[in-house]
Amino acid sequence: MADAEKSHSIKSDDEVKQSLLMADETTPVAAQSTYDSVNEYWWSKQKAVSSEFRDNMGLALRGGLMCLVIGVPFMLGPDNNILPEFWNELRRKGLINTFAVVMFVFTLYKSVGETVCFAWQGMIGTFFCSLTVWLLFQIFPGGVTPEAPPHYFPCGVAIGLAFTILMLGLNVSLLAQIFGLSNFAFFYMSFMLGHSDGFSSGWEIDTKGAAVSMVMVSSVGVSLAIVASLLPWPLLMIRKAQTGAEVLTSETLMLWSRAVKVFLSEGNMDYEKDGMASTQSHLQVNAGTLGYAIENSWWECFGLGSWQRSRAALATYRLRMLDNHDRMPSVLFAIEHNDQEKSHLDMMNPLKEQIEELMAHSQILYQKATVAAVAGGIASEEEYNSMAESKTKTSESASTLARAFQKTKTDLGLPMVNSDQMDEHCFCFNLCSHARIATDLADEFIGAWKKGNASAASKVQACSPCLTLAWSSTQGT
Repeated sequence: MADAEKSHSIKSDDEVKQSLLMADETTPVAAQSTYDSVNEYWWSKQKAVSSEFRDNMGLALRGGLMCLVIGVPFMLGPDNNILPEFWNELRRKGLINTFAVVMFVFTLYKSVGETVCFAWQGMIGTFFCSLTVWLLFQIFPGGVTPEAPPHYFPCGVAIGLAFTILMLGLNVSLLAQIFGLSNFAFFYMSFMLGHSDGFSSGWEIDTKGAAVSMVMVSSVGVSLAIVASLLPWPLLMIRKAQTGAEVLTSETLMLWSRAVKVFLSEGNMDYEKDGMASTQSHLQVNAGTLGYAIENSWWECFGLGSWQRSRAALATYRLRMLDNHDRMPSVLFAIEHNDQEKSHLDMMNPLKEQIEELMAHSQILYQKATVAAVAGGIASEEEYNSMAESKTKTSESASTLARAFQKTKTDLGLPMVNSDQMDEHCFCFNLCSHARIATDLADEFIGAWKKGNASAASKVQACSPCLTLAWSSTQGT
């Protein structure tokens, strides 16, 4: 009953951190209790991460309301007394038109990071399209007309082909290609047919010109999309990445726990075996989703501040977790082909205590490393000492399991290499690798903490002579 109450005691991320800092790892049972409570809280976040319907509905509501706001000027006209004057002025200048709505629809998506990324891509395509057309009308005034010099036509064809081939051939995003080529086709035909009305010439930048105004209208459309992703509350991709990392750790550790349970069991557990194969495939999808979130969250911080530190830490975390997942197929293969005969039980039963100890310590270490990754690194000396202690215990438990494995083989009189125990070799080897990956991940954050402290200490030492000199001068006066 006490354990059940404790498993429901964690209600926030701060409580998770405190629980892990105060984790009792003296026995596997005590460590398992802390792991279970943290894991249950993180597992509860899976519903928030996987609610695709909620995300789609939120996107539809935000987009629909903003489209309604954009569409009101068209219904009321530019001289109404209902809307703010600045909004009517945008309508009079042509900056709020149907193309702004198109840019808005193509730009808005499920997070701020994705929306800003799409805004950049759409604006890049529109800008280079408008720049190319503007230069065409500056270098070849009036476009291709019957009165134009004969070289206008072949030059226009060459430039049109070059723009199209470069836009399609270079590593340009799809959205940039869509807006760049669609707008260019319209402007390009105006040039080739000599329809120069609305295009400035004489190297003049006219905001009312077709090419320049297209850029301004596009900027209004993408700006409204960014506003829609921010209001009434921001849809931050970095938050999805942080929550996704916690859920990924929870699912990964649960899969390893199930694998250990099935491999050490004495009965038939075919149902569990089928479920583990499905979970392993699901982990690969979640790892890919996490990578997408880490990549697109750059557009929310532009590589600066605490969010960037969190992105970098999460990227390191993801690489280690992918390494962990690479071990799982061979573990599942060993489980699937294990005959669970007497030789298997004679080999594994003496190792149960060491395996339970390794699992308990490695699970706590993975959770501590995940907390550090979400926060952008180790935040305090207390957290550093806690992670270093868990890392030491995990390394010792892996070494203990390896020695116990060799001793059991010796006691059973088994040779160094034995085909009958290949499943046991494979399982225990990958279980030690599971622990080793946890210590490697911890080393990443421990090393970053030490490096940061050393850098801060060097700065203090560099400033200390100046402080001493200033203090001496004060004493002298």
